[in-house]
Amino acid sequence: MTKIFLDSRVYFDIIATMRKTVKFQRLVSANRKTLREHGFHPSTVSMWAMGERTPLYETALKIAKILGVDIKEIPYYRIERNR
Repeated sequence: MTKIFLDSRVYFDIIATMRKTVKFQRLVSANRKTLREHGFHPSTVSMWAMGERTPLYETALKIAKILGVDIKEIPYYRIERNR
């Protein structure tokens, strides 16, 4: 059996990301109706609540504003485009 050793900083970053994701899932679950009322598709909201999707940065900004939370509380990803 091969053992993989992680740098402790990497390990703590992974744990922090997981906690942030779980917190976001709970936030979305508690606010499904509000998010749907603001135009988010029900299946998208469900995928966020179940941890199957992560919103884009621009979408995360909208969610933060709608729910009155800091953007730091929402996991997101960005697409880098070469121009």
